[in-house]
Amino acid sequence: MHPIDISILAAYFLAVFAIAFAVRRGAARDIDSYFLGDRSMRWWLLGASGMASNVDMAGTMVIAALLFTFGFSGFFVEMRGGIVLIMAFFLAFTGKWTRRSGKMTIAEWMEFRFGPGPQGQAPRLLAAIFNILFFTWCIAYFAVGSRKFLESFLPWDAQLCSAALIVIVMIYTAFAGLKGVVWTDVFQGLLVLILAVVISWKAFFATADHAALRALTGDAWMSLTPAWQIDPMPGYEGLRYLGLAIALYSIKTLIDGFSGAGGYMAQRYFAAASDKECALASLWWIVLMAARWPLMMGIAVLGFTLKDRVADPEMVLPVVIRDLFPVGMRGLLIVGLLAAAMSTYSSIMNAGASYFVKDIYQAFIRREAGDRELVIASYSSTIVLAIIGLMLANATESINEVWSWLNIGLGSGLILPNMLRWYWWRLNGWGYAAGAAAGMVIALTQQSLKALGLLSGFHEQWIEVATFAAIIGGSLAAMILVSLLTPRTPPQVLHDFYRKTRPAGFWSPIRATLPPPEQQSILAENRSDFVALLIAVPWQLVLFLLPMAIIVKHWTYAGWLALALLILSALLYQLWLRPILRRA
Repeated sequence: MHPIDISILAAYFLAVFAIAFAVRRGAARDIDSYFLGDRSMRWWLLGASGMASNVDMAGTMVIAALLFTFGFSGFFVEMRGGIVLIMAFFLAFTGKWTRRSGKMTIAEWMEFRFGPGPQGQAPRLLAAIFNILFFTWCIAYFAVGSRKFLESFLPWDAQLCSAALIVIVMIYTAFAGLKGVVWTDVFQGLLVLILAVVISWKAFFATADHAALRALTGDAWMSLTPAWQIDPMPGYEGLRYLGLAIALYSIKTLIDGFSGAGGYMAQRYFAAASDKECALASLWWIVLMAARWPLMMGIAVLGFTLKDRVADPEMVLPVVIRDLFPVGMRGLLIVGLLAAAMSTYSSIMNAGASYFVKDIYQAFIRREAGDRELVIASYSSTIVLAIIGLMLANATESINEVWSWLNIGLGSGLILPNMLRWYWWRLNGWGYAAGAAAGMVIALTQQSLKALGLLSGFHEQWIEVATFAAIIGGSLAAMILVSLLTPRTPPQVLHDFYRKTRPAGFWSPIRATLPPPEQQSILAENRSDFVALLIAVPWQLVLFLLPMAIIVKHWTYAGWLALALLILSALLYQLWLRPILRRA
């Protein structure tokens, strides 16, 4: 790497530490300020931070590889998570439902839903363990992506450099808390937007017209209609039956969306000051996320101009930056990608520490612990989380392999219990715990069998389908059976939860205890929220697809998508945003 590029990197790291240092004093006053920023941060901060946290280096490499190989079909593959379509659900209603609890973590939320006794403590502990486990694997996933990216640029050991990057994030995350995470995210999000503009601009002018690009890519690459079966690249054999994969990922996204916010995304909603702030944060989050898609389509297009140099599709991003951009600009683009990686690391570490401190250490180990002790515990847990994540990363080579495990394996373990907790009053804490435990055991069993080579005779895609079906079926059976065989959640707990959260679904026995005007108000809000969801889902998809069509100069697609976006935006404003602004 040229000394100019190294100087740009050094300036970037200094700026990140300066921002974190500037906000650290108020961040460690108590755990509410440390993990939620005193619940006083504005919507534009939370939305910008959310965008920066969602745009990570590893995910960008995987999605760019999918678009490079499959074209627009690669976009639909990312129904498994990269499109973050659950944001449309957060925008419509689950974001504000999450905030209304007034809690700090989803695990703590369990006692709000199921009561303070053992019936609430069991799901709280399971949710905390699951989230810590999930976040640890997320660090491994991001570390693998960082390692593969950095080995294209740095003369030093890429694995060591990736570890050093995580250590840097660990340091400023530990002493700056959520305020430090959010403000550094805003700075890093700006760098990501600059990265998107530069690469999109260069990609747009890389080919003379749409016909010239089509000659390089082929007709199937340009089609908005995914093929049912494809010939996948090595490492992506699980996508051979592409139509089946997209259907599976769409079902999972639907369940995920109705399940509400989780992890570091939930943390942003817990930190919001009001329902209005939740709504505006979600809207801003989605709009900013739209910049990710022309960036990745631009990388794919530029990759075709260097196709003979791309042996591994997951390396198309570093190859494009290394071979097509001059000194100085290359350093700026690398900084943008490091910003994407570091913003995600910091959110994962801060949220993971909150689950350990609030839901394990304070709840079960040291109930009498003071704020100072809890903040110190958060420092320690952040360090341990990073170390274990690095150890897992050392045993992994493929980014896509970890991403699939996180989404269809481990990531599916809690999705059905997380969904039913909002919509079915009869689900109790024991039922939730049984469903969550069943899902986690099935997911971990599948991964263990795979590691031992006992599933080597089965096609990867059918393993995914079977794992997801087993998790959903086993979790549902355990939840219903245990809920019906154990005592109901105390009526007062359900009454307080329903009245404060106002969720939709099967709550008739609880709703009947409220005054008729309040019942009608809740039902009217639920209907309005569902209408907003029906608009928000296609609106988000069109918003992401439109700039991709512009990058490849497919003006027919772009024209229809622009018209659809205009109509959907007008409907979303009239039926969702305008009433929110009026109520405020």
